[in-house]
Amino acid sequence: MHWPEHGAMPNELARRLGTSVPQDILDFSVNTNPFGPPDSFRELWPSWMEAAFYYPHPQGEDVRKAIAEAAGVRKEEVLAGNGGSEIIFLLARLYKDKTVLLIEPSFAEYRTALEANEARIKTIMAQEENQWQPSLHDFLGALSSVDAVFFSHPNNPTGVSYGEELLRQMFQACHDRDIDIVCDEAFYDFTVNHRHLLSWRHTFPTLIIIRSMTKMFSIPGLRAGYLIASPDKVRQAEKLMPAWSVNNIAGCAIKQAFKEQSFTDASVNMIATERERMKTKLEELGFVISPATVNYYLLREDPAKDLLPLITFLSEKGIHVRHTYNFSGLNGSYIRMAVKKNEENNRLLAALQGWKER
Repeated sequence: MHWPEHGAMPNELARRLGTSVPQDILDFSVNTNPFGPPDSFRELWPSWMEAAFYYPHPQGEDVRKAIAEAAGVRKEEVLAGNGGSEIIFLLARLYKDKTVLLIEPSFAEYRTALEANEARIKTIMAQEENQWQPSLHDFLGALSSVDAVFFSHPNNPTGVSYGEELLRQMFQACHDRDIDIVCDEAFYDFTVNHRHLLSWRHTFPTLIIIRSMTKMFSIPGLRAGYLIASPDKVRQAEKLMPAWSVNNIAGCAIKQAFKEQSFTDASVNMIATERERMKTKLEELGFVISPATVNYYLLREDPAKDLLPLITFLSEKGIHVRHTYNFSGLNGSYIRMAVKKNEENNRLLAALQGWKER
Protein backbone atom coordinates (compact mmCIF):
# COMPACT_ATOMS: atom_id res chain seq x y z
CA MET A 1 0.00 0.00 0.00
CA HIS A 2 1.25 3.47 -0.89
CA TRP A 3 1.59 6.37 1.50
CA PRO A 4 -1.28 8.91 1.42
CA GLU A 5 -0.48 11.56 -1.17
CA HIS A 6 -1.68 14.46 0.99
CA GLY A 7 -2.39 15.42 4.56
CA ALA A 8 -5.90 15.24 6.07
CA MET A 9 -6.18 11.53 5.21
CA PRO A 10 -6.22 9.90 8.69
CA ASN A 11 -7.99 6.69 7.65
CA GLU A 12 -5.50 6.02 4.85
CA LEU A 13 -2.54 6.80 7.12
CA ALA A 14 -3.87 4.52 9.84
CA ARG A 15 -4.30 1.68 7.35
CA ARG A 16 -0.74 2.20 6.12
CA LEU A 17 0.58 2.09 9.69
CA GLY A 18 -1.72 -0.64 10.94
CA THR A 19 -3.10 1.58 13.73
CA SER A 20 -6.66 2.48 14.72
CA VAL A 21 -8.36 5.83 14.19
CA PRO A 22 -9.68 7.12 17.54
CA GLN A 23 -12.69 9.39 17.88
CA ASP A 24 -10.63 12.25 19.30
CA ILE A 25 -7.87 12.21 16.69
CA LEU A 26 -5.62 15.25 16.44
CA ASP A 27 -4.63 15.68 12.80
CA PHE A 28 -1.45 17.76 12.58
CA SER A 29 -1.20 16.93 8.88
CA VAL A 30 -3.94 19.49 8.18
CA ASN A 31 -2.50 22.97 7.65
CA THR A 32 -5.65 25.08 7.57
CA ASN A 33 -6.31 27.80 10.13
CA PRO A 34 -6.63 26.08 13.55
CA PHE A 35 -9.21 28.66 14.62
CA GLY A 36 -11.61 27.62 11.89
CA PRO A 37 -13.54 30.00 9.64
CA PRO A 38 -14.74 33.46 10.68
CA ASP A 39 -18.01 33.56 12.62
CA SER A 40 -19.64 35.35 9.69
CA PHE A 41 -19.21 32.27 7.50
CA ARG A 42 -21.47 30.22 9.76
CA GLU A 43 -23.93 33.08 10.16
CA LEU A 44 -24.20 33.57 6.41
CA TRP A 45 -24.26 29.87 5.53
CA PRO A 46 -28.09 29.58 5.23
CA SER A 47 -28.23 32.44 2.73
CA TRP A 48 -25.27 31.01 0.81
CA MET A 49 -27.09 27.70 0.51
CA GLU A 50 -29.88 29.48 -1.35
CA ALA A 51 -27.35 30.40 -4.01
CA ALA A 52 -26.77 26.71 -4.72
CA PHE A 53 -30.13 26.58 -6.51
CA TYR A 54 -28.89 28.89 -9.29
CA TYR A 55 -26.18 28.66 -11.91
CA PRO A 56 -23.05 30.68 -11.22
CA HIS A 57 -21.65 32.86 -13.98
CA PRO A 58 -19.81 30.49 -16.37
CA GLN A 59 -16.55 32.39 -16.02
CA GLY A 60 -17.09 33.57 -12.45
CA GLU A 61 -17.18 37.24 -13.46
CA ASP A 62 -18.56 38.49 -10.13
CA VAL A 63 -15.91 36.58 -8.19
CA ARG A 64 -13.12 37.81 -10.44
CA LYS A 65 -14.30 41.37 -9.94
CA ALA A 66 -14.26 40.95 -6.14
CA ILE A 67 -10.76 39.46 -6.23
CA ALA A 68 -9.49 42.22 -8.50
CA GLU A 69 -10.87 44.96 -6.23
CA ALA A 70 -9.35 43.35 -3.13
CA ALA A 71 -5.96 42.77 -4.79
CA GLY A 72 -5.81 46.16 -6.48
CA VAL A 73 -5.53 44.73 -10.00
CA ARG A 74 -7.68 44.72 -13.12
CA LYS A 75 -10.34 42.06 -13.58
CA GLU A 76 -8.54 40.99 -16.77
CA GLU A 77 -5.56 39.98 -14.62
CA VAL A 78 -7.60 37.52 -12.52
CA LEU A 79 -8.85 33.99 -13.07
CA ALA A 80 -10.76 32.17 -10.31
CA GLY A 81 -10.92 28.40 -10.07
CA ASN A 82 -12.00 25.35 -8.13
CA GLY A 83 -9.18 25.60 -5.58
CA GLY A 84 -5.46 26.11 -6.02
CA SER A 85 -5.05 22.58 -7.37
CA GLU A 86 -7.24 23.27 -10.41
CA ILE A 87 -5.21 26.40 -11.09
CA ILE A 88 -1.96 24.40 -10.86
CA PHE A 89 -3.21 21.79 -13.35
CA LEU A 90 -4.58 24.51 -15.59
CA LEU A 91 -1.21 26.29 -15.74
CA ALA A 92 0.63 23.02 -16.28
CA ARG A 93 -1.30 22.61 -19.54
CA LEU A 94 0.34 25.81 -20.79
CA TYR A 95 3.72 24.09 -20.53
CA LYS A 96 2.87 20.87 -22.35
CA ASP A 97 6.03 19.55 -24.02
CA LYS A 98 8.01 22.43 -22.55
CA THR A 99 10.73 22.55 -19.88
CA VAL A 100 9.90 23.61 -16.33
CA LEU A 101 12.23 24.12 -13.39
CA LEU A 102 10.98 23.05 -9.95
CA ILE A 103 12.49 24.32 -6.70
CA GLU A 104 12.23 21.39 -4.30
CA PRO A 105 11.18 20.17 -1.84
CA SER A 106 7.81 21.38 -3.02
CA PHE A 107 4.11 20.58 -3.21
CA ALA A 108 3.86 17.24 -5.03
CA GLU A 109 1.00 18.45 -7.25
CA TYR A 110 3.39 20.59 -9.32
CA ARG A 111 5.26 17.53 -10.54
CA THR A 112 2.06 15.51 -10.93
CA ALA A 113 0.43 18.21 -13.05
CA LEU A 114 3.50 18.83 -15.18
CA GLU A 115 4.12 15.13 -15.79
CA ALA A 116 0.49 14.70 -16.81
CA ASN A 117 1.15 17.27 -19.52
CA GLU A 118 4.44 15.69 -20.58
CA ALA A 119 6.52 18.66 -19.52
CA ARG A 120 10.26 18.14 -19.17
CA ILE A 121 11.16 18.76 -15.52
CA LYS A 122 14.43 20.10 -14.17
CA THR A 123 15.00 20.52 -10.44
CA ILE A 124 17.18 22.27 -7.92
CA MET A 125 17.04 21.41 -4.24
CA ALA A 126 16.87 23.89 -1.35
CA GLN A 127 19.02 22.50 1.45
CA GLU A 128 18.53 22.57 5.21
CA GLU A 129 22.17 23.68 5.57
CA ASN A 130 21.16 26.90 3.78
CA GLN A 131 18.07 27.45 5.96
CA TRP A 132 16.01 25.85 3.18
CA GLN A 133 16.80 28.76 0.83
CA PRO A 134 17.58 27.78 -2.78
CA SER A 135 21.08 28.47 -4.03
CA LEU A 136 21.17 31.38 -6.48
CA HIS A 137 24.15 29.74 -8.17
CA ASP A 138 22.20 26.52 -8.69
CA PHE A 139 19.14 28.44 -9.84
CA LEU A 140 21.00 30.45 -12.46
CA GLY A 141 22.82 27.36 -13.66
CA ALA A 142 19.54 25.52 -14.23
CA LEU A 143 17.78 28.20 -16.32
CA SER A 144 19.17 27.13 -19.68
CA SER A 145 16.33 26.17 -22.08
CA VAL A 146 13.71 26.59 -19.33
CA ASP A 147 10.25 27.94 -20.20
CA ALA A 148 8.88 28.36 -16.66
CA VAL A 149 9.79 28.06 -12.99
CA PHE A 150 7.33 26.60 -10.46
CA PHE A 151 7.77 27.15 -6.73
CA SER A 152 5.83 27.92 -3.57
CA HIS A 153 6.45 30.94 -1.37
CA PRO A 154 6.27 30.50 1.56
CA ASN A 155 7.48 27.03 0.76
CA ASN A 156 5.43 23.90 1.30
CA PRO A 157 6.56 21.73 3.10
CA THR A 158 9.31 23.67 4.93
CA GLY A 159 7.19 26.71 5.80
CA VAL A 160 10.15 28.95 4.96
CA SER A 161 9.97 32.32 3.19
CA TYR A 162 12.80 33.06 0.78
CA GLY A 163 14.93 36.15 1.23
CA GLU A 164 13.73 39.24 -0.64
CA GLU A 165 17.06 39.93 -2.36
CA LEU A 166 17.33 36.29 -3.42
CA LEU A 167 13.85 36.44 -4.94
CA ARG A 168 14.61 39.69 -6.72
CA GLN A 169 17.71 38.20 -8.34
CA MET A 170 15.84 35.04 -9.30
CA PHE A 171 13.01 37.03 -10.84
CA GLN A 172 15.36 39.36 -12.68
CA ALA A 173 17.17 36.39 -14.20
CA CYS A 174 13.84 34.98 -15.40
CA HIS A 175 12.75 38.37 -16.72
CA ASP A 176 15.98 38.74 -18.70
CA ARG A 177 15.40 35.31 -20.30
CA ASP A 178 11.60 35.71 -20.82
CA ILE A 179 10.89 32.78 -18.47
CA ASP A 180 7.50 32.53 -16.74
CA ILE A 181 7.59 32.56 -12.94
CA VAL A 182 4.74 30.56 -11.38
CA CYS A 183 4.64 31.33 -7.67
CA ASP A 184 2.17 29.53 -5.42
CA GLU A 185 1.31 31.87 -2.52
CA ALA A 186 -1.22 29.52 -0.90
CA PHE A 187 0.06 30.42 2.57
CA TYR A 188 1.09 34.06 2.01
CA ASP A 189 -1.57 35.41 4.38
CA PHE A 190 -0.18 33.47 7.38
CA THR A 191 3.08 35.42 7.42
CA VAL A 192 3.98 38.46 9.52
CA ASN A 193 5.48 41.45 7.68
CA HIS A 194 6.03 39.35 4.57
CA ARG A 195 6.45 40.95 1.15
CA HIS A 196 3.67 39.56 -0.98
CA LEU A 197 4.97 39.13 -4.50
CA LEU A 198 1.90 40.73 -6.04
CA SER A 199 3.64 44.11 -5.72
CA TRP A 200 6.26 42.92 -8.23
CA ARG A 201 3.88 41.98 -11.04
CA HIS A 202 4.65 45.07 -13.17
CA THR A 203 8.40 44.92 -12.59
CA PHE A 204 8.38 41.27 -13.62
CA PRO A 205 5.50 40.84 -16.11
CA THR A 206 6.07 37.08 -16.55
CA LEU A 207 5.10 36.55 -12.88
CA ILE A 208 2.04 34.34 -12.33
CA ILE A 209 0.70 34.18 -8.77
CA ILE A 210 -1.52 31.40 -7.43
CA ARG A 211 -3.51 31.98 -4.24
CA SER A 212 -5.86 29.85 -2.18
CA MET A 213 -8.71 31.00 0.06
CA THR A 214 -9.10 27.62 1.72
CA LYS A 215 -6.12 27.72 4.10
CA MET A 216 -6.60 30.93 6.06
CA PHE A 217 -10.39 30.68 6.11
CA SER A 218 -10.47 26.93 6.80
CA ILE A 219 -12.86 26.06 3.96
CA PRO A 220 -10.99 23.30 2.08
CA GLY A 221 -14.24 21.56 1.18
CA LEU A 222 -15.43 24.56 -0.83
CA ARG A 223 -12.38 24.72 -3.14
CA ALA A 224 -11.62 28.37 -3.77
CA GLY A 225 -8.49 29.63 -5.49
CA TYR A 226 -7.36 32.10 -8.11
CA LEU A 227 -4.42 33.30 -10.17
CA ILE A 228 -3.19 36.78 -10.95
CA ALA A 229 -1.13 37.30 -14.10
CA SER A 230 -0.86 39.44 -17.19
CA PRO A 231 -4.09 39.72 -19.21
CA ASP A 232 -2.47 37.75 -22.02
CA LYS A 233 -1.55 34.85 -19.71
CA VAL A 234 -5.02 34.93 -18.14
CA ARG A 235 -6.60 34.68 -21.60
CA GLN A 236 -4.41 31.69 -22.44
CA ALA A 237 -5.38 29.92 -19.21
CA GLU A 238 -9.06 30.85 -19.49
CA LYS A 239 -9.34 29.02 -22.82
CA LEU A 240 -8.53 25.82 -20.94
CA MET A 241 -10.85 26.44 -17.99
CA PRO A 242 -14.17 24.59 -17.94
CA ALA A 243 -17.29 26.69 -17.41
CA TRP A 244 -18.73 27.02 -13.90
CA SER A 245 -15.45 26.24 -12.14
CA VAL A 246 -16.41 28.47 -9.21
CA ASN A 247 -19.67 27.40 -7.58
CA ASN A 248 -21.95 29.96 -5.99
CA ILE A 249 -21.25 28.95 -2.38
CA ALA A 250 -17.50 29.20 -2.90
CA GLY A 251 -18.08 32.54 -4.61
CA CYS A 252 -19.99 33.85 -1.60
CA ALA A 253 -17.20 32.70 0.71
CA ILE A 254 -14.51 34.34 -1.42
CA LYS A 255 -16.32 37.67 -1.44
CA GLN A 256 -16.92 37.56 2.31
CA ALA A 257 -13.30 36.57 3.02
CA PHE A 258 -12.05 39.90 1.69
CA LYS A 259 -14.08 41.65 4.42
CA GLU A 260 -12.39 39.69 7.21
CA GLN A 261 -9.08 41.51 7.66
CA SER A 262 -9.43 41.70 11.45
CA PHE A 263 -9.96 37.92 11.56
CA THR A 264 -6.88 37.38 9.37
CA ASP A 265 -4.72 39.68 11.47
CA ALA A 266 -5.79 38.04 14.73
CA SER A 267 -5.18 34.56 13.31
CA VAL A 268 -1.69 35.48 12.07
CA ASN A 269 -0.67 36.92 15.43
CA MET A 270 -1.99 33.99 17.48
CA ILE A 271 -0.43 31.42 15.17
CA ALA A 272 2.93 33.23 15.16
CA THR A 273 2.98 33.28 18.97
CA GLU A 274 2.15 29.59 19.19
CA ARG A 275 4.61 28.67 16.43
CA GLU A 276 7.50 30.32 18.25
CA ARG A 277 6.50 28.69 21.53
CA MET A 278 6.42 25.29 19.87
CA LYS A 279 9.79 25.86 18.20
CA THR A 280 11.37 26.64 21.56
CA LYS A 281 9.79 23.65 23.30
CA LEU A 282 10.61 21.22 20.50
CA GLU A 283 14.22 22.33 20.33
CA GLU A 284 14.46 21.84 24.08
CA LEU A 285 13.37 18.23 23.46
CA GLY A 286 16.23 17.84 20.98
CA PHE A 287 14.34 18.11 17.69
CA VAL A 288 15.47 20.20 14.72
CA ILE A 289 12.78 22.60 13.41
CA SER A 290 12.65 24.49 10.12
CA PRO A 291 12.61 28.31 10.42
CA ALA A 292 8.99 28.50 9.29
CA THR A 293 7.04 31.72 8.87
CA VAL A 294 3.59 30.16 8.48
CA ASN A 295 1.21 27.74 10.23
CA TYR A 296 3.33 24.58 9.80
CA TYR A 297 6.96 23.50 10.06
CA LEU A 298 9.28 20.57 9.45
CA LEU A 299 10.61 18.49 12.33
CA ARG A 300 13.38 15.91 12.35
CA GLU A 301 15.44 13.97 14.86
CA ASP A 302 19.09 14.81 15.48
CA PRO A 303 20.83 13.05 13.81
CA ALA A 304 18.42 12.59 10.90
CA LYS A 305 16.77 9.19 10.53
CA ASP A 306 13.69 7.59 9.05
CA LEU A 307 10.75 8.79 11.15
CA LEU A 308 8.37 5.91 10.49
CA PRO A 309 8.73 4.71 14.14
CA LEU A 310 7.84 8.19 15.40
CA ILE A 311 4.90 8.54 12.98
CA THR A 312 3.57 5.19 14.20
CA PHE A 313 4.13 6.08 17.87
CA LEU A 314 2.15 9.31 17.48
CA SER A 315 -0.59 7.59 15.49
CA GLU A 316 -1.08 5.09 18.30
CA LYS A 317 -1.69 8.05 20.59
CA GLY A 318 -4.27 9.54 18.25
CA ILE A 319 -1.96 12.13 16.71
CA HIS A 320 -1.47 12.11 12.95
CA VAL A 321 1.30 14.04 11.20
CA ARG A 322 2.30 14.57 7.57
CA HIS A 323 4.89 12.10 6.33
CA THR A 324 7.48 13.30 3.81
CA TYR A 325 8.06 10.17 1.76
CA ASN A 326 6.69 11.86 -1.37
CA PHE A 327 8.61 15.13 -0.98
CA SER A 328 11.80 15.05 -3.05
CA GLY A 329 14.87 15.39 -0.89
CA LEU A 330 13.10 14.70 2.43
CA ASN A 331 12.58 10.97 2.01
CA GLY A 332 10.81 10.34 5.30
CA SER A 333 13.50 11.86 7.54
CA TYR A 334 11.19 14.75 8.39
CA ILE A 335 7.57 15.18 9.37
CA ARG A 336 5.45 18.24 8.68
CA MET A 337 3.42 19.52 11.61
CA ALA A 338 0.66 22.11 11.65
CA VAL A 339 0.52 24.83 14.29
CA LYS A 340 -2.67 24.27 16.22
CA LYS A 341 -4.27 25.77 19.34
CA ASN A 342 -2.41 25.87 22.63
CA GLU A 343 -4.03 22.83 24.27
CA GLU A 344 -3.68 20.73 21.12
CA ASN A 345 -0.03 21.68 20.78
CA ASN A 346 0.47 20.77 24.43
CA ARG A 347 -0.91 17.31 23.75
CA LEU A 348 1.61 16.93 20.93
CA LEU A 349 4.43 18.11 23.20
CA ALA A 350 3.44 15.57 25.83
CA ALA A 351 3.47 12.78 23.26
CA LEU A 352 6.88 13.83 21.94
CA GLN A 353 8.20 14.01 25.50
CA GLY A 354 7.00 10.42 25.91
CA TRP A 355 8.81 9.48 22.68
CA LYS A 356 12.06 10.87 24.01
CA GLU A 357 11.64 9.14 27.37
CA ARG A 358 10.57 5.73 26.07
